[in-house]
Amino acid sequence: MIYAGRLLWARTVVVAAASVGCAVFAASTGAQSIIDEWSTVKTPPAPSLANVTLDRKTTALLLLDLNEQTCNQERRPRCIASIPRVKKLLTNAREAGVPVAFSVGGGGKASDINKELTPTRTSRSCRRDSTSSSARISSRS
Repeated sequence: MIYAGRLLWARTVVVAAASVGCAVFAASTGAQSIIDEWSTVKTPPAPSLANVTLDRKTTALLLLDLNEQTCNQERRPRCIASIPRVKKLLTNAREAGVPVAFSVGGGGKASDINKELTPTRTSRSCRRDSTSSSARISSRS
């Protein structure tokens, strides 16, 4: 019983200290939320672009959420506009023998992936189950 009492007391002290620390930090910044400081945030400079050489044995191309539920003209027109560049990247990766994996978001399935980027038999697709935190990986046939 003494051990349980000490554990409860220690937990109370830790929670109280964390609360005080958060309150002091919030008071020192003078902001109620990130929105209050939005206009003062300084973004870092854009990284310089450089050519790279990838090792196809240790590299894979991941194409994420390029299915009709998440990449469409109504919701994400920039996604649709990027398809020709993504297609070129995909073609180069396939020609180099780089493994390609697709993820499918928004309740889609592999057959919903943009037709210009159609997975091959050796591609893998991953669909997240919206009712859990797990993902299902399957071969494209």
